[in-house]
Amino acid sequence: MRIAIDALLLGTRDSGVEVCIRHLVKALAKVDERNEYVIYVKRGAGGLGCESNPRFRVVTTDVPSRVRTLRILWEQAVLPKRLKSDG
Repeated sequence: MRIAIDALLLGTRDSGVEVCIRHLVKALAKVDERNEYVIYVKRGAGGLGCESNPRFRVVTTDVPSRVRTLRILWEQAVLPKRLKSDG
């Protein structure tokens, strides 16, 4: 199965949801040997620790994720189309 993870809230600092996303991805990379993951991040989000794993693909977007309205609009209008085109 191919699973997408919306990690647009990742930034350069590690607080709250950023820590949770990074730990989730690292844990999945360690224990899940069956599924493939596509992780959507904003440009400049920093490493996730899964880049060398062939089952993980990180897709960089230009959405300004700190602007809540634009991020939500992108998640609702653009992301579904990207999911289809990215497989």
